[in-house]
Amino acid sequence: MAQLLGIVDYIVIAITLALSTLIGLYFRFSGGRQKTTNEFLMGNQNVHILPVAVSIIATSLSSVSVLGVPAEMYLHGTQYVITGLGIPLGGLLAAYGFLPVFYEMQVSTAYQYLEKRFGKTIRTFVATLYTFLTVLDMGVVLYAPALALNAVTGLSTWASILSIAAVCMVYSSQGFALFEDTRC
Repeated sequence: MAQLLGIVDYIVIAITLALSTLIGLYFRFSGGRQKTTNEFLMGNQNVHILPVAVSIIATSLSSVSVLGVPAEMYLHGTQYVITGLGIPLGGLLAAYGFLPVFYEMQVSTAYQYLEKRFGKTIRTFVATLYTFLTVLDMGVVLYAPALALNAVTGLSTWASILSIAAVCMVYSSQGFALFEDTRC
């Protein structure tokens, strides 16, 4: 089999994966961080707006977006750009519609709001449905970059999936994905 990438390419991939893993491990073992639910979910309401804004934007993008949007635009033209108009509108709706209500009710998640507004049954139903959809989505979100990694490195698809999943779990499970998102 012909070599797909040069040594520099492999070094860049390894450094990127190692850096993501090391950031997660550093904040996991450096102590003094995220000891309460409020610190984990809300940054103890003490995080600057720029990392939060960049993290929210990065969260709306996935490997499917990064790999698929260029192909979509290549095949069908720039009409896909129109979908970007919904992003600022959604942000404004969240900022001026949902967040003031959440703040007034002192809830930090949509699920807490649903429980207060409609009861525990609705909260459980919506949380279960979201979990099911997220599990399906994660399959695609892991598989897409694994195919790309497989294509350029020759690494097996399963090894690619496991490598990507391991790196993502290390840094996001430590609650520091916010600052990892700003590094991209």
